[in-house]
Amino acid sequence: MATKELLQKLFGMSPDKIITDALIFEEPEKTEWQKAASQLNDGLSKNQAWTMCQALQPMLRAGGAVMVRMRANGKKRPATELQGLFSQNTNKMDMTRGLALILCTPTNLQHYVDRLTAKQRELWLRLLDCLYLTEREAKRILGTDHLTVKEKQRGYYYYATEKIDPPELMFFDMVRSPSAEVRRYGFREYVTFISLPAPIYSFFLHVFRPETQEEGWYTRNELPKDHAVFNFEADSIIKHPLLQGLLEAGKLNMKLKGLSLTDVKRVGKSMGMSEIFGNDAIKGSNQELLRTRYYIEPLSLDYYIFRLRAKTHEPYNYILQRIFSASFNRLCYYLPSLLFPHIKGLRRNFLEDNKLCEMLKDFNQLLKLHPDSWISIPDALQETLCEPDSKNLASYDQLVFNPSYISDSHDLTNLFSQKDIAVDTFITEFGLTATQAYSLMLCSLGMAEVALSPLNHPESPFARAEFIRLTNLGRYVLNISKTYEPPHIEQKAFFELDSDRLIIRSLVNPNPYEQLLKDSSVAISKNRYETSASSFLTHCKNREDVEKNISIFRQFISSDLPPLWKQFFDQLLQHCNPLEKDATAYQHFRLSPDNADLIRLLTTDEKLRQLIIRAEDYRILVKNSDLNKFEERLKKHGYLL
Repeated sequence: MATKELLQKLFGMSPDKIITDALIFEEPEKTEWQKAASQLNDGLSKNQAWTMCQALQPMLRAGGAVMVRMRANGKKRPATELQGLFSQNTNKMDMTRGLALILCTPTNLQHYVDRLTAKQRELWLRLLDCLYLTEREAKRILGTDHLTVKEKQRGYYYYATEKIDPPELMFFDMVRSPSAEVRRYGFREYVTFISLPAPIYSFFLHVFRPETQEEGWYTRNELPKDHAVFNFEADSIIKHPLLQGLLEAGKLNMKLKGLSLTDVKRVGKSMGMSEIFGNDAIKGSNQELLRTRYYIEPLSLDYYIFRLRAKTHEPYNYILQRIFSASFNRLCYYLPSLLFPHIKGLRRNFLEDNKLCEMLKDFNQLLKLHPDSWISIPDALQETLCEPDSKNLASYDQLVFNPSYISDSHDLTNLFSQKDIAVDTFITEFGLTATQAYSLMLCSLGMAEVALSPLNHPESPFARAEFIRLTNLGRYVLNISKTYEPPHIEQKAFFELDSDRLIIRSLVNPNPYEQLLKDSSVAISKNRYETSASSFLTHCKNREDVEKNISIFRQFISSDLPPLWKQFFDQLLQHCNPLEKDATAYQHFRLSPDNADLIRLLTTDEKLRQLIIRAEDYRILVKNSDLNKFEERLKKHGYLL
């Protein structure tokens, strides 16, 4: 059959159309074509695939002849693969193969995008950012009161379904979910959301944002000049022995959901932790404790859970490597409360069935691909979403939590912005926030540098985190480097012990260990502290506590003890448990003052007198070991105990 007749049969082309005016598609590279077809076939239902075919039909029909330029020789041939896009009875694999021919090549998909109006393009861009939009917002963008129509099936209105009009927008799905704003009788009202199916996300992102087609498009060589950069690599290494000592001293107690904020705040103060936001911290958001929490909690989880309170002192880089490799999945339960302290309503199923680890593993992979570059955190999230091999791809609407967990009676609220959360803000509230908070955690542990925007954002306490770059420690922990050379840390004395008096002088200001000293000494001037038996034993309950406090003192205050101090500590240990407890147990009995016969018996019978101890107010004590003898002797005199 001649090419012209074949095209006319396939696409209903009018005979006066000529092949030279045809709509030309580039033939995709074979493996990319197969990969895209498989992605669409696995991720779409047949009904979804058919609605997408209908969205492309106006373009195909308007193009007249539809040809494919072959990769091998540049010649054109009829696009026979697209025939399946015009019949709902087409086999699903053939349908998705035809869709893949257009979608997987940006130049082919550009033909569709070129036909969209400016408002329709704006709708696409919003959906690429948010994944969901309310029907009301979609109508506002399009400037219309009409977006969906009822389509009858089986001849009955009962079986009618809604579809999007105009047909060019039938790429979108429609779902019902609770609104963030509309309420009725105290319950959140269900509204219609327009959503973007996951399997087509990457195809359209590459067309609407051509820069995303470039390798490493989310990286930067230089930062904006107004961004503040934080690097805690050296400080994290310095602080770790102190945290290890406090953990071994029992200063932090692990609970079911992690550490209490009170414990973290107290220990952070003892360690003299420097913060990320400093004086710019926003009250009520826990920003003032951000670095403290993100340093202390992961390391404490490793100590209490992963190492089972092992007393081995491993290098800091070894511990981090374990946390971020074999033990990383075990953090899943703790990550939601750690990364979303400002979200109220995270129920148990949210905590136990989340995709945080999968998403953050993908983020780690991006960091590993470009270890020497600054990576835009929002762009990195978008790259994770459009990665075809990502485990999240089949359900990126469940990037962190499943939207179906929200019900009309369930309030999921951002306490920072004071707004309820619905599915159209999931990508921001959970996907972006988790990536930003995780970046700040890596920074707090010394694994990365983070650059903060100078502007505060209303979305979350972490929204200022815009760029991240791995440190040498981060490269080692993520297995990019095989060896690790810690940064040069100046060794200096922080305290000086008086050899004649129990007085300690702080030598630096600020002193990172000064708060630790306050637990065992009393300040007598700005930089001078006096220690006594009373002050040193303030928080001690037993000899083990005394030994731990002495160990901490030797490790962080001074290991070189003058004779006076050695004598002081030796004496403290000698004075522990000076009184031995009497392990003998007694039975306690009380006599009636009117029972003269029994009183006379107990005072005159020689054997009974040996078995009892007389006490005041008509009381006697009998050893448990002598109780049977006492009972038998009383029986001989006619008394039953």
